[in-house]
Order: sequence, then C-alpha cells, then structure tokens
Amino acid sequence: MTEVRTYRRPMPADWWTRNPSYVVYMLREASAVFFFVYALVLLWGLYTLTQSEAAYDGWRALLATPAMIAFHAVAAAFALLHTVTWFMVLPKTAPTLRLGGRIVPVAAVVVVGVGASAAISLFVYAWVAGLLPPGLAEAVRNLVPPGGAS
Repeated sequence: MTEVRTYRRPMPADWWTRNPSYVVYMLREASAVFFFVYALVLLWGLYTLTQSEAAYDGWRALLATPAMIAFHAVAAAFALLHTVTWFMVLPKTAPTLRLGGRIVPVAAVVVVGVGASAAISLFVYAWVAGLLPPGLAEAVRNLVPPGGAS
C-alpha cells in the first residue's frame, strides 16, 4: 500500500497572531475549555447539593475564593465574546432582514441582538437574586405551573 503524498505548506506556530480575526477565532475556540470546566463546577455544586447541607456550604465557600472569582470573571468575559461574535456572524448567515421595505443595517442587527441578550440576562439575574419588584416577581412566578414545569 502506498502512502498518499500531499503538499503541506509550512506554517509557523503563531500564524494566527498575524490577523486580528484569527486571534478572536482562536480565543473563541479556546474558551471551550473554560466552559467545560465551568460546567463541571456547576455539576459539582449539584452533586454537593444532593449530599448534605455542609457539602453544599463548602462548595459555596469555594466559589467565594479569589481564584474562583477570577475564573468566573474570565468565563464571563468569554461568554460575552461568544455573544458578540455570534451576533456579528448572524447577519452574514441569515437572509437579509427588511423592515418597511428597507434593508436593516448589519450594525443594527448586532446592536439589537447584543442589547436584547444583555436585557434578558439582567432580567434573569434580577429574578434569581430576588431584585425584581414584588408585583413583577409574582407575575413571573405565576408563569410556572404549581409543581414545576412538566
């Protein structure tokens, strides 16, 4: 059996640092490691929740350490990078959006998408943190049927 010989152009290891688009791409791809570890941290928290109150409190205390706060800050920055780059790709992959017969500018799609994502994230954070006004919190609570969603 003969081996197929193909030409491979020699490339330096830092080829991706020469173009800002490639740097963003590589950062986005590298962020998968942080999201995987973040998911493991959350699963660990769920596991400790099933064990005992002391185990859960220990997990919560671990989250308050400077290293975990720094890790969460990096993970949040990567999540923001994913959000913004995803909305930047959206107008290139979706059909042209028209509003009132006019083509919606790409920048408007990105700004509205990122803004809507930020608004929804802040709303969910306020809901979970108990920061919603009582009437709005009650209305949101009534959206979920008694006994949870099924």
